[in-house]
Amino acid sequence: MVKTYESTSDKWRAYGYQKAIQALRKLPKPISSWQEAKALPGVGTRLADKIWEIAESGELRKLNEFRSSDEVRVMEMFGNVWGAGAHTSRTWYQQGFRTLDDLRTKANLTHQQKIGLKHYADILDRMPWSEAGEIEAVVRTAAESLLPGVISQACGSYRRKKATCGDVDVLVTHPDGKSHRGIFGKLLNKLREEGT
Repeated sequence: MVKTYESTSDKWRAYGYQKAIQALRKLPKPISSWQEAKALPGVGTRLADKIWEIAESGELRKLNEFRSSDEVRVMEMFGNVWGAGAHTSRTWYQQGFRTLDDLRTKANLTHQQKIGLKHYADILDRMPWSEAGEIEAVVRTAAESLLPGVISQACGSYRRKKATCGDVDVLVTHPDGKSHRGIFGKLLNKLREEGT
């Protein structure tokens, strides 16, 4: 539901679902009643109804309705193109585009969106946690070769030790708070030179 609402620019509903997900993840056991769902922080009656529906049946009618909607399905697909947000996805839909091939052949794309289309499946494919660690190590080695003492730390799902990662976000900084300034371009060039 979060992804669906994000793809349709309904940020407040997406945020509400995201907060509910976070509250559910913190629970020591599964929800066993509607009242437990309603007692979660930030969960109102309607969201509690949806949580309880999922707990009882394993699915959500509203999500099934969204999935059967051509517009929502296409908007979600377009929203998965790197460099395209909800606004761009809606614009493409309004222009009559319905497939990724439509975008490739008919849309006016930015450089980033062309890369996003070229690597669409790869970008959506999640990597094992260990592979993300290898990427962090490569970035760390390259950064340290440019600036001794620099700190490179993978963040996001890797740092949270998720089984898979969609991408690898690496924070690069220096203990003095300023020596790392300007390293980004040099680091990218170094990684390109090394073919990584």
